[in-house]
Amino acid sequence: MDAYIYKSMKRYRLKYLVILIVLMILWGVYFHANSPYIMNRFTDYPTLSEAHFSQNTKTVKVGKPFELHRNDKREIRDFAVKGESYWMDDKYEFKVPVSDMIQIESDITNSITGTGGKTTKQDISGKLWLTEIGDKKVVVLTYPDFDPEKDREVTGIFTSIPYIVKYELARSFGENPDFEVCEYMLDTRGLEMETEGFDIVFSFVTLLILIYLTVKLLMQFANYHKTPTYRQLEKYGDCDEVEKLIEKELTQSEYIDKQYVCENWIVIPDTFKLKIVRNHRKHGNFKYV
Repeated sequence: MDAYIYKSMKRYRLKYLVILIVLMILWGVYFHANSPYIMNRFTDYPTLSEAHFSQNTKTVKVGKPFELHRNDKREIRDFAVKGESYWMDDKYEFKVPVSDMIQIESDITNSITGTGGKTTKQDISGKLWLTEIGDKKVVVLTYPDFDPEKDREVTGIFTSIPYIVKYELARSFGENPDFEVCEYMLDTRGLEMETEGFDIVFSFVTLLILIYLTVKLLMQFANYHKTPTYRQLEKYGDCDEVEKLIEKELTQSEYIDKQYVCENWIVIPDTFKLKIVRNHRKHGNFKYV
């Protein structure tokens, strides 16, 4: 029959194994949910299927010109949102052949506002273009130095059209009541999908941690002296000799306040290991005063 310390060690070791398996399952679920982001980072972008794009997207009418008020959203966010983007299976970033690019006579600018509400600096952050993909007119947002004569293929994510772009479209084409564009705008500025960067880093960091924990647990199964329960005995001398002394005293121990109190030792069943410390009370007695 196994001694108390050895039996406790096996129970704690099994508990670690169960926890590790649960963590691996959770990691697998998380990795599967974020696999499109990871595959997107490490594989080449697919060429857009114009037929699929035409069948699975709608068009929206460009409204009449309207005034842009002070509190209206003038910025374009620097990330894409999954629920507001065009996906084909698990792909969301595509190579898109473009031709007959027509520049919309407006620029997207970033303003730096100083004290007193004065605009101190205004930079052009992007240019708007109009092209056709399949049977739909599509707005394309590019960097200011984009040259349609040189760049016949662009890479980007199709996102919902921002408010400021709707304003520019209405200003440029709103007089034509039948003018329609695709519900998605092609943003070629190198967007990431929501928390894509964090998800990839988190996936690989947690994978490394799980590998480390797995190796450590395998070592403990191969040699039980490497478990936390037995490693703590080494500071008192030879591990096996100390274990024998404690086991002998455990047969005459008292169970006080969830602790086994021996003449020279106190054995504490903890959550993840059996804590063993010397009993430094006078004459080895553990008493409440």
